[in-house]
Amino acid sequence: MKTGYVPTTDMVQEVTVSQNTVDAEFGHGSGSAISVVTKGGTNQFHGSAYYYGRYPWASAISNRQFRTVNLDRQQMYGGNRGSPHPEEQLFNFVSFEGWQWNQAASPYIATLPTDLERQGNFSQSINATGGLNTIYDPYSTKTAADGSVTRTPIPGNIIPGSQQDPVAVKYMGALWKPNGPGRGTTIFRTTTPWPYRRSIQYRNYADRVDYHVNDKLNVTAVRNSSGHRSAFRIQPVRRSSVSDRGSQRDGDTYSGSATYALNATTVLSVSGDYHKFVDASRYGPQPEAWDFCLGLSELQFL
Repeated sequence: MKTGYVPTTDMVQEVTVSQNTVDAEFGHGSGSAISVVTKGGTNQFHGSAYYYGRYPWASAISNRQFRTVNLDRQQMYGGNRGSPHPEEQLFNFVSFEGWQWNQAASPYIATLPTDLERQGNFSQSINATGGLNTIYDPYSTKTAADGSVTRTPIPGNIIPGSQQDPVAVKYMGALWKPNGPGRGTTIFRTTTPWPYRRSIQYRNYADRVDYHVNDKLNVTAVRNSSGHRSAFRIQPVRRSSVSDRGSQRDGDTYSGSATYALNATTVLSVSGDYHKFVDASRYGPQPEAWDFCLGLSELQFL
């Protein structure tokens, strides 16, 4: 189950849970339905703003035995404002919330090919038991009648240039160089160029406009938008051959309604909405993490 839009706490005026939603307005769906009523502006200006920040220099030590510093960064910020039009017929209420969480990167360790192996030369490639890693010619594979398979080793354990795949050759040219010793090969060890390997970004925006045309007619328009980005940056070098991995979840909703009092006992209500929801994986460079900083704990206008 997926929900399209979850409003901020300051934007919610009323929450209703309905059971046995078999009426036509709920699409004859079984089960229950949750209805959320958003706030509207009043005839006076009011609003609030808040900010929460978590920084390494202010965080407690995460491991007291090794005196490890907690390097995570987390920021939450937002605010809302309700105000009337000078003629006191048009009212507006707008809300925004943002959240950003960056997790510290762990050291990256990888086993990489030696300079000879990059050229297809495995004559000095030793395995964990001290023996040679034999390279076989894939085109020499033969299957016997009893089902056994035999292959012929490549002479000298050196792959000829004519048998090397051009894509693999190009990839080897773009692969970073090792920087440490290892058993039979070499080891690459480093922390990522970005101090944080996992970045989560979230934003939530809502705007409601109410227009009291007269005592009989009221019109309401609401625009809601939420976005969630999660980027996993674990590659140790800035190379185009290694892609970021991330996800995207966005929701946009536009709704409107009009209520007209025909007489003292009859009310006509018309409403409609448009909804769009995106839930997808995104490969390639993610947008740079946006930031916001405001030195306030809470500000209210009453």
